Amino acid sequence: MPCINCYIAWAQQALTYAPSLILPGLVWLVALWSPSSSATTSVYGPRWLPRFVRGILAAYRLGVDEDAFLLSVHHQFGGVCYLPWPLCQYLVTDGASIQKIYDTSSKSLAFSPIRTEMQHTVFDSSQYTLQSGVLETKIFPAHGRGLAKGQLGLPLERFVASIQARLADLGEQIDAAGGSIELDLVKWVTTTMFEGATPALFGSELFSAEQSSTLSPSELMKAFAAFDGGFPLFASGMVPPSLHSFVRPLANGIDGRRKLVRHLAEWIEADMPGLEEGVVREMADIATGAGLPAEEGAKMLLGTLWALQANAPFAALHHILYLTQSTLLPTLLAELDSHLASSASPLSFPTLSNSASLPLLTSTLWETLRLSSSSFSIRIVQEKEGFFLASPTASSSPAASSDDDHEADARAPPMTSAGHLIPQGARIVSATRVSHLLNEQEGTKWDGRRFMGEEGRKRAARDVRAFGGGISVCEGRSLALSELTALSLLLLTSFTITPIPSAYPPGEARPLRFRGQESEGVAPRLLPGRVGLGIHQIEGEARFKIARRVKSV
Repeated sequence: MPCINCYIAWAQQALTYAPSLILPGLVWLVALWSPSSSATTSVYGPRWLPRFVRGILAAYRLGVDEDAFLLSVHHQFGGVCYLPWPLCQYLVTDGASIQKIYDTSSKSLAFSPIRTEMQHTVFDSSQYTLQSGVLETKIFPAHGRGLAKGQLGLPLERFVASIQARLADLGEQIDAAGGSIELDLVKWVTTTMFEGATPALFGSELFSAEQSSTLSPSELMKAFAAFDGGFPLFASGMVPPSLHSFVRPLANGIDGRRKLVRHLAEWIEADMPGLEEGVVREMADIATGAGLPAEEGAKMLLGTLWALQANAPFAALHHILYLTQSTLLPTLLAELDSHLASSASPLSFPTLSNSASLPLLTSTLWETLRLSSSSFSIRIVQEKEGFFLASPTASSSPAASSDDDHEADARAPPMTSAGHLIPQGARIVSATRVSHLLNEQEGTKWDGRRFMGEEGRKRAARDVRAFGGGISVCEGRSLALSELTALSLLLLTSFTITPIPSAYPPGEARPLRFRGQESEGVAPRLLPGRVGLGIHQIEGEARFKIARRVKSV
């Protein structure tokens, strides 16, 4: 089961695919506005537009430029903003307010109904499975237990073994080519992470089991990419199932999901060869014990596979792209070499999960997550009396604004002199991206030392919310961080990795900006249409020259 801390804001995703469906003439079909009042919270958009158009405008702007939209909303509304239909959500961008949401129990703000709904709309679990109660009572708890720190030693050991094998293959290619090769870093890193992280939780034989429909690693990855491409629209629920075959991302996603489920189901029926214990086996055994067919168990495991693979490969890629083009690299390499030489168990989970073991590498990783992630956490208000959010500051609250381009909305949460009362049944979306871009000078520049030292580690834990928080925090975060640390450590100490900026076609690259560094780096463009889903994905190639590293004496 995935820990969907990066839960999708439903309509934003769907509307990014089809803004052309909005006809200008519809703007004037709705002419009723609620009267403006200082007693209610402002609604997004110009007051002279109907509310549904303002909701469409919000979704469109969010899809076109997420950072610009979220920052503009934050500054105009001070941390809480009502987004009208088709979004019908209360967007929260203020860090203190988001922390309060994270600190609130599921009795007041629920996440489990959303998680269960996702298991049906995205992973295609049957209504029978949902109604059996096995998800909430057994599967979800087992997932959390199985990804606790005390259970991650063996998964990380499997991951490290897979990465070392991939690095050995890369070294042989370099030697055969006479000392260096040119490769696409995007493909190499994402493939290496996929083939390393999958055995970490699923064991050594998921790729090689003798099944009638066995997928090779490359075929499995291709099927996963097709499924993941349809993920935003699956989760939005805005496209009726009868129309899925007519929407290419959904049609491709269904085909990819079918292949993955069939492969996992046959693996379960073969008694999961290569996996003797761990969270995946426990979940599959629970499903079998509940009388569910192997296919239903496979759909549950698909949720875990998605959570394992949708973000970590691209987090690793962003990290390597920054590190290899930063003037901080020589200092970092000295730390990595010292760690390998002095640590008794440099690649064990207890060592790599201890941020004090590699302070500079840990700081660079959190800084990369700060700039490369956008997580939307969503809750449903449970209490009859609603959920109260204090206004962050009086000066930035909507009631204090005299901007005539926005108006209060009677259907938005009532606003008292001290804050907002959000009604029962409402959906609250916490947009963590804003806190990543504020509160720091030159906040959009990468600074690998930003989170150094004890105080820096505390700031990272407080300010970088790539894994969400509270009841929807990513349960696999400890494993993910250890995997990212291990890959960077092993790759950078083994090879010299040099970018080839001239290999980018015109308009296909974006600059990487570094704090305190005059020269810019270069990276492929970001893949659009995945707002709030976690790590920004990358499209295109990144050509690099790779050679064996010769350590300085």
